[in-house]
Amino acid sequence: MSIKTVLWVIQGILAVKMITMAVSHGFQQNLETMQGAIQSLVGAVTLLYVAAGLMFLGGAALVLPIFIDLPAGFTLAAAAAVAVLMLLSLVPHIIARDDPNIFVSLILSALAAFLAYGLWALVPLK
Repeated sequence: MSIKTVLWVIQGILAVKMITMAVSHGFQQNLETMQGAIQSLVGAVTLLYVAAGLMFLGGAALVLPIFIDLPAGFTLAAAAAVAVLMLLSLVPHIIARDDPNIFVSLILSALAAFLAYGLWALVPLK
C-alpha cells in the first residue's frame, strides 16, 4: 500500500469522524453520556456548539477539495487545523475527567498531524 493511499484513508476517516462528532456535540447534548461533562464545565453548552461548528468545518474542509477546485495547500491547512482543534479539545475533556475522550482526541490529533506532515513532506502537494 502506498503512502498516498494511507493518507487518503486517514483523510477520509478524519472527515467522517469530525462530521459525526459535530453532529453529536451540536445536536445530541441531551445524551446521558454528555450530561456529566456539561454539568462540570461552566459555559459547556456554548462550548459544545462552538466545537460542533469547528468540527464540521474541519471535516468539510478535509473533503471539500475533492468536489471543488481549491489550492493544493487547503487540505494541508485543514489537517493542521484539525490537529490543533483536537489538542484544544483535551482541555474540557481533562477538566471533566472524561478519560475515553481524552484518548480519542489524542489519537485524532496524531492522525491529523500525520496527515498534515504527509501532505507537506512525504507526498508534497503541487
